[in-house]
Amino acid sequence: MSSVSGSPKDGMSIATLNDIFFAAVERNLDRMMLYREAGKWLPVTSREFGQGRQDGARAACLGRSTRDRIALLSENRPQWPMADMASLLLGAVTVPLYTTLTADQTAFVLNDSGCRTIFLSSDQQLHKVLSILPQTKIEKNRGHGCAGVQRGSRPVRG
Repeated sequence: MSSVSGSPKDGMSIATLNDIFFAAVERNLDRMMLYREAGKWLPVTSREFGQGRQDGARAACLGRSTRDRIALLSENRPQWPMADMASLLLGAVTVPLYTTLTADQTAFVLNDSGCRTIFLSSDQQLHKVLSILPQTKIEKNRGHGCAGVQRGSRPVRG
């Protein structure tokens, strides 16, 4: 087990991915990660990352329990690791899905994995999931700053 310190006095033991997350947020980093938008690299602070994770956890946790499967259907974007970390902190299992999968392939993976919740990145992915929703066990679709829908409702912005 290694140790990361914010200052010489307050050492923090790092044993899990969740520990790494909390250590990074506590260090209040100006650049926890970078993403590219319109040809420029933009920073995400550890505070922004932590807030995104909190928003994702709130969206996903209603009715969820440890070891539930939560799917992520998203392009490479800052919200992907935020939703992934939210799932890990809930004790859920992340099921990543390629955005290039067909609707039928997506339905197969969702059913085979037992997912009941899914994070979506865009209206395009929302419409893909809506087209197969009756074939799945999905109860909650959540957008992390993206599109979202609940079974039996019309599409809404998350």
